[in-house]
Amino acid sequence: MCSGCNSICLTCSITISNCTSCYTNSSSPYLYSFSCLSQCPNGYYSSNSTYSCLVCTSPCEYCSNSSIHSCISCINGYFLYQFDCQLTCPTGYYNSSGLCHLCVSPCVTCTQELICLTCVNSTYLYQNQCIPSCPTGMAIVNGNECLVCLNICLTCSSTTSCTSCYNTTYLYNGTCLSICPNGTYPNTTISVCSTCVTPCSSCSNSTFCSSCADTTKFLVSGSCVSCTSPCQSCSGLITNCTSCLTNTSTPYYYSFSCLALCPSNYFSDNTTYQCTTCAYPCLTCSGSTNSSCMSCLTSYYWLSNACYFICPSAYFNNVTNCSACQSPCLTCSSSSTCLSCINGTYLYGTTCQNSCDNGTTIVNGNICSLCSASCKSCLSVNTSACTSCYSTTYLLNNICNYTCPNGYFADSASSTCIICIQPCLYCVSSNFCTTCLDSSLFVINGSCLSCSSPCLTCSGLRSNCTSCNTSSAYAYLVN
Repeated sequence: MCSGCNSICLTCSITISNCTSCYTNSSSPYLYSFSCLSQCPNGYYSSNSTYSCLVCTSPCEYCSNSSIHSCISCINGYFLYQFDCQLTCPTGYYNSSGLCHLCVSPCVTCTQELICLTCVNSTYLYQNQCIPSCPTGMAIVNGNECLVCLNICLTCSSTTSCTSCYNTTYLYNGTCLSICPNGTYPNTTISVCSTCVTPCSSCSNSTFCSSCADTTKFLVSGSCVSCTSPCQSCSGLITNCTSCLTNTSTPYYYSFSCLALCPSNYFSDNTTYQCTTCAYPCLTCSGSTNSSCMSCLTSYYWLSNACYFICPSAYFNNVTNCSACQSPCLTCSSSSTCLSCINGTYLYGTTCQNSCDNGTTIVNGNICSLCSASCKSCLSVNTSACTSCYSTTYLLNNICNYTCPNGYFADSASSTCIICIQPCLYCVSSNFCTTCLDSSLFVINGSCLSCSSPCLTCSGLRSNCTSCNTSSAYAYLVN
């Protein structure tokens, strides 16, 4: 059976309340979700061509049509400006409750209606307000911003450059000082540091000098007057010199006086024309510097314009001077006492010799050291170890012996003990045996010979048998 749609539906589907279109001349002409509404919900706009509710284009929250330039309100994070939703409000506007509001003149830019960020021309930003002029103690920066001057300034042209000062300070090069610098004086009338006038280099006021620009002038009661010759500058009195005229016969300054030559323990400096104390340990000095000594303090020794506590190598302390060691001494403690020698000579005691004497050896390169008493020469590493002996003793194992031990003979030519040569057991020379190693051999005229056959052993003569060779045909000894 067919039933009519609900009274607000023009057409419907499935159920009588499921509208598919609406009466356009009714109070609810707009179709939304199978219902006919008099006004579309949030996020939708009423289309008079389709008489339906169509979704707004993001970021519009409410809109009047499908255009992104027809927003009535915006979603969170956007701000409505002339029917557009923007992430930030344009210059000259501030955001409040999702809307961009025009800044109120004289603000050019602002964060709230009464909180300015910049101002129109001829006004100045001060504490987020635009005012006709900056207060006293403020500087105009960036064209029209009021910023506080440094606390020392009364007024300023920038935060760091004063233009006037409080009564207790004085303006100098854009800053306020309690004490004016050299060459200026505190002008209390206008609170500035005014420049001293010639001939003053420093002053306490415009007419009273405290020092003079011309160093040849002398300060007397605030005035710059010339010192008396030969003073170039002076103090206390015009005759009390503090420096001297260098083109006179007394160019050197010393203790408020000008001298032709400095005192003996002072140096005449031809650069500063001052008498400078001789450098320690000079007693007197002269030459190009105050360290060019002429004589020395006690306990120091003079050599070539210098003073030494200990004289350099090749010199010795000689009363007040360093004197050169005499060749062949390399170093010495007096003119005749050598401590070391030049190359090619050797130190023996306190003298230098061309060679070391018998009974000495060379140690440490060129020092003669005594050998042990029995040695004619010895090892440098051990003076008790002989390398040769005097004619009455004989060398064996680095020892000089009066007699050679058994098995050796005393060689007078070399003063050494020479070992006996086989077949000798004992000998008196290299070729004269006194005893043979082989007891079967018989010493005859210093030679070791066998007994004549058939003797096994013999005595006196090789043929003088003391026993017989039992394997021979003559095995029996006959007395």
